[in-house]
Amino acid sequence: MRGILKTFSVLVLMWAVIVSGCRPDGESVSSAEEPTNDKTTYRNLVVGYSQIGAESEWRTGNTASIKGAAEDLG
Repeated sequence: MRGILKTFSVLVLMWAVIVSGCRPDGESVSSAEEPTNDKTTYRNLVVGYSQIGAESEWRTGNTASIKGAAEDLG
């Protein structure tokens, strides 16, 4: 009986996670609510980058590369 209860609990939790990500109107959520125009430019895009520390030279180089590309694109 406990196995069935665990399985049911997991299924209900999975369903709740899936359903909570849905929006009935089909619109996406944006943290930068700006009016949309016909021509999208790099200036009206918001880019996020996350990294957990810089314990290796690869990560340091990767961070520098992403910052450089962002500056190049304005």
